Amino acid sequence: MKSKILNRFYSTSCVISIIELTNIRQWNNKLVVDYINRWRALSLECKDQLSEALAVEMCSQEMDWDILYALQVNKPKTFQELAT
Repeated sequence: MKSKILNRFYSTSCVISIIELTNIRQWNNKLVVDYINRWRALSLECKDQLSEALAVEMCSQEMDWDILYALQVNKPKTFQELAT
């Protein structure tokens, strides 16, 4: 009975919102690929469905300025394009 109550009222799963995704930043001195992978993994847990193109755009907005500047020339549409 205890486990049924805990399962009913206590959840260990975390639900990510779009607001939380916009607060994810690229950590100082960390590889951009690590940031992209971390952001993408969290976006897959997002309760709101995002198109890949929108997710890529949101992810790229919080990258270091020099990388963001380079992305203005070739706007990636997929996470694979973004990572390369």
